[in-house]
Amino acid sequence: MRLALIALTLFAGTAQAQLRATVVETDPPGEAISLAPNQLLWLRIAYEADRPVRIWARPYAGGQPAPAHSNPSPMYGSGSGEAVGWFSFPKAAHADEVRIQFGVEGSSQAMEVLRYPVSVTASGQPQARRAAPAWADELQRQAEALGRAQREAREREPMSAGDTALTYAVMLVIALVVIGLPLSLGWVVWKAARGELVTERAEYGAYAASALCGLGVCLAISLATGRKEAWDSSLYFSAGIPVMVLLVFAISYFFPRSAWRWTVSMAVGQSVAMLFSGNSLSLWPLSIIAMTIYSLPQFAAGYVAGRLSRRVRA
Repeated sequence: MRLALIALTLFAGTAQAQLRATVVETDPPGEAISLAPNQLLWLRIAYEADRPVRIWARPYAGGQPAPAHSNPSPMYGSGSGEAVGWFSFPKAAHADEVRIQFGVEGSSQAMEVLRYPVSVTASGQPQARRAAPAWADELQRQAEALGRAQREAREREPMSAGDTALTYAVMLVIALVVIGLPLSLGWVVWKAARGELVTERAEYGAYAASALCGLGVCLAISLATGRKEAWDSSLYFSAGIPVMVLLVFAISYFFPRSAWRWTVSMAVGQSVAMLFSGNSLSLWPLSIIAMTIYSLPQFAAGYVAGRLSRRVRA
């Protein structure tokens, strides 16, 4: 067992040693740099890699990521070369180091390759606009051309059977939401006009409407923001939850018996949306816990609407 641990440690050290980076220069230069809001700090990075990598420069303060915008990256080929990194602070902030991170194909985790000590402060005060140095312009043009070529190559690649099936599945779900939600709500209104909301059959429309609402809200937010989980976006809280609360309130008013069912049905719809957003099943337990917490406003709305409905009809 001990030999296995030693071998694993040596292998990990060797793998890390095959990825190297050096900061050749920065612009603005110096060990203590002052930036204006949204002013870019350029880094000229020399790298060595035994595999294709993406390269990012990200500021840190006290060991934690500093709030900043940092450079995207194409996939640089294996071997040695130079890459450009940059970041900017949208408001007053400070960083005490820049970490050069590599991303390798097939891994979602960035690998830290270099910690570059430098004091960078954004005062929040406007300064005279500074032109990028010639080396930064040249490396940035090369990175953009490389990224454009890689995107065009991906677009020319035929879709795999799995990607095709997923695309059609997402289109089917979107069509189901767009068509099914109005139909299910129409079913509820029609049953209400006929005075048949108390029948079990009429509740099918309520189940469908609540589930499709949860599904549609999460899918729409994920597609609009590019987030895998809708609640990673502020739009989920500013628009998504209010929409779901209003629908649960309306359904619970017409179907006050066991009004908690509509929130649970809506949560099921959100769970299905997580599958189509590419979330890992291993994260589902945490996602379910988070969803339960975020569903508390819907539970409260259903309870209030149910009580109000029974009081009005008493």
